[in-house]
Amino acid sequence: MRGHAVSNQEELVALLEKHAGISATQASVSRDVRELGLVKVDGRYVQAQRLASASADGEPNPIHELITGSEPIGANLVIVHTRVGAASAVAAELDARLGEDAAGTIAGDDTIFIAVRSRAVQGRVVASLRALTPELLPH
Repeated sequence: MRGHAVSNQEELVALLEKHAGISATQASVSRDVRELGLVKVDGRYVQAQRLASASADGEPNPIHELITGSEPIGANLVIVHTRVGAASAVAAELDARLGEDAAGTIAGDDTIFIAVRSRAVQGRVVASLRALTPELLPH
């Protein structure tokens, strides 16, 4: 079951029953998925930390592949667009990377709002994002 790609929670409930003899509800599986830090990317559940950490062989950080664009809005907001289902994992990584520069982040399914305290901080955040994905972001 470990190597099986699971595309929805109902499928996971059925696999648990069939392969492990575990009876579960979709609601309990939903809570477990959240507690385990799983996110749905490209139609299957994966561990968020695996998406957001660099590979052992020094390959570029996979977060780079999940960000599809970004733009500063006003003086206190940066919008980041991601692949569908990846916003939560990317936001967690950006929270760690941006530190005090991000007053806070809100992640949806494929969009992240990063609140910043000033236009100067916004510039640093945009520069950090450009460093991650220079070919995608406007200059």
